[in-house]
Amino acid sequence: MFYYFYLSLAILFEIAATSLLKLSQGFSKLFFGCLALMFYGLCFFFLSLSLKGIQLNLAYAIWSAIGLVGTTILSILLWHEKVTAVSLFRDKSSYCRTLFLLNFITKDSLENGELYV
Repeated sequence: MFYYFYLSLAILFEIAATSLLKLSQGFSKLFFGCLALMFYGLCFFFLSLSLKGIQLNLAYAIWSAIGLVGTTILSILLWHEKVTAVSLFRDKSSYCRTLFLLNFITKDSLENGELYV
């Protein structure tokens, strides 16, 4: 069960790192850029720990979906970025692909008795 905790930490560090990249303004603010790199390192460290008990395809689908939603919410709340029809379509198509993938992975894993929780 700790594997999902590690995955949660990986997701949180990824969302924070992406927000720090915005603050770094293309690494012109070196402090925020270096902090973003450190957070990405922690993100991948915890992702690698989660992969000890979660299948790669399932972990990546969860990580990318929640990371996308979290980053989108933060971009709206913190950076006051506009939500356009194009961005909604792009994000919606990403959500749908991820949900499809999660559904396929979970059903396939359950049928084969390979889902490790």
